[in-house]
Amino acid sequence: VLIDLPGGPSHILYVNGGYGWNTQAPYELDLEEFDRALDEATAKLRSGSPDAALYSKALGHYTMDFLANSVYDLWTVSLRQAYRLKFTNCVETLLRLLSAGDHHQEIITVCEKAMTIDPYDEKVHATFLKSLAATNRIAHARMHYSYITELLYRDLGVSPSAELKEAYTQISGHSRYVQHDIDSIVGSFNDERDPDGPFFCDEEIFHELFKLE
Repeated sequence: VLIDLPGGPSHILYVNGGYGWNTQAPYELDLEEFDRALDEATAKLRSGSPDAALYSKALGHYTMDFLANSVYDLWTVSLRQAYRLKFTNCVETLLRLLSAGDHHQEIITVCEKAMTIDPYDEKVHATFLKSLAATNRIAHARMHYSYITELLYRDLGVSPSAELKEAYTQISGHSRYVQHDIDSIVGSFNDERDPDGPFFCDEEIFHELFKLE
């Protein structure tokens, strides 16, 4: 939102029969602030002094994709993709830094922000699920897993990635009554292999088989 202050320069100029941007007027552009903070964070990382706060600051300036309401203007495509890639790398680096310590609440907050920009990034969802499980929010994690798997099936026609299923396994370890995704169920029934040697299973399955026998 631009507001021309009384006595100050106008942000929009009328020049040669057209309107143009006055580069001499004071203004702040979120993507420029994002670039500035991200460049500073990257420099600190390369110098061996990573600063998670700088990456968080950069993410705070990224509120939406570049000109998200102009997706049909071809000149915006390459810039939008470039900034989305920067955003994704920023998120991945910040999550990696936070994962080095016990910062699960911060990780959850970052993931929630990232999911509003890119709802299909399975790495982010997997990290989100792991942090929910680590903070004993199992019911929330189960609901979110159901949500993201349904979203992937409905919108993209794909099954959950191995990383997302691994995160689900961690949730399963906290509860005996977690439903498996449909691919896992179908795969288990379609597996016609007849392996040699002992049967390996987790403790829960062993107890059930023991009681059955």
